[in-house]
Amino acid sequence: MGSWMRIHQKRQLIEKAAECPTMAQHELAAWAKRVFKLKRSPAQSM
Repeated sequence: MGSWMRIHQKRQLIEKAAECPTMAQHELAAWAKRVFKLKRSPAQSM
């Protein structure tokens, strides 16, 4: 797909984080990259 996450993808990522509170941020990023077919793992924004 692309390199930017869409709003619905961000919401899915938030839901995944809530479902799996023990997942580390880098694990969630790897999950999002794989599931959403991103070019790069998403980075944390402040």
